Amino acid sequence: MKFFLDTFVGDGLGEGPDDNAFRPEHGEGVKGIIDLRGDSTRQEGVVLVGADALVGTPLIDFGDTLDQRLNPNRLREFANRLGITLDQTDLRTVIAEIVLLHGRTDDAMLGSRWRRVKQTVNGLHEIFLGAQPVYRAPVIQGTAISESFNQADSSTLGPDLTWTEIEGNLATLNNEVRPTTNNDSSWGRADSDLDTDDHEAEVDVVTLESNGASEQVNAEVYGRIPSNGDLTGYGMYRSLRSTDDADAIHRILKRVTGTKTILAGPTTLAWTGGPETLRIKMDGSTITGYIDDVLVHTDTDTSITGNVRCGVRAYRQKTADADHLVRLDNFTATDLAAASVYPPFPPRQSRRVRM
Repeated sequence: MKFFLDTFVGDGLGEGPDDNAFRPEHGEGVKGIIDLRGDSTRQEGVVLVGADALVGTPLIDFGDTLDQRLNPNRLREFANRLGITLDQTDLRTVIAEIVLLHGRTDDAMLGSRWRRVKQTVNGLHEIFLGAQPVYRAPVIQGTAISESFNQADSSTLGPDLTWTEIEGNLATLNNEVRPTTNNDSSWGRADSDLDTDDHEAEVDVVTLESNGASEQVNAEVYGRIPSNGDLTGYGMYRSLRSTDDADAIHRILKRVTGTKTILAGPTTLAWTGGPETLRIKMDGSTITGYIDDVLVHTDTDTSITGNVRCGVRAYRQKTADADHLVRLDNFTATDLAAASVYPPFPPRQSRRVRM
């Protein structure tokens, strides 16, 4: 199954086998659509499509699974097409957010946006696309934030979120994050609160290059950071201090007012080139670390609770050059509730969802 955002063709007129009804332009074997037009009597507008195959190039190709995470650039492109702001980060929950939170609630035939899907008789919202269940739950819960770092070179992080540098100095260069302080860590906190302290944060490590034991580089992502400026949080850590990329390590750790404690690791895992996604997940007392969605560490700890901010941290031992670099990109943080509210449910017969 292919999922994509498309335009319509057809004039909406005609009956029978030669019907020229509105239909997606680039789908073959269309199994279902979600019509995102405010006026379903006009061709202008966009549509989410689930189809057997693509023919040509749609507006946005989302691939072949509903559970993929959308990178910040793709998420922004999708939101801009619809003229809205999106908080969710994977295709399944983004679709639910679009249909349930951004749709209009009136019953008029025409409007500036699509209609919201109404609750079923059992009080649930059910959404299908391409014969596959997208969503079945009463409400969307939780918060998600994301940062692309796509801006002109700057000593201030952005542009999608407001950031505070609680340690050292970070800057954007060529739409990536880099530390500008030598032999000292640099820590940036995203100043957007999540709903709970059960959340996860991730960042892409684009570059991790060392020129030996005296030229260490670290890349880290953190959750449960307080808003008061303390150097506190749980982190997933990647480090290299060797000319051999096979010597790269990873671990999970905590920092409490600046004091570091290793929770699990270090474990050796070769750096094979970026981007490589680091993720730290905090669920009650369970702290887990991931690399490219593969679980690599788990531990339990109760030292840090109640904090609802996240951020990134980077370190370089000496002045940056071609062999001594650390670069980060594409930061996201999400309440665990924002993902868990979408439980699986049995497939049902394909149907068209119209707003």
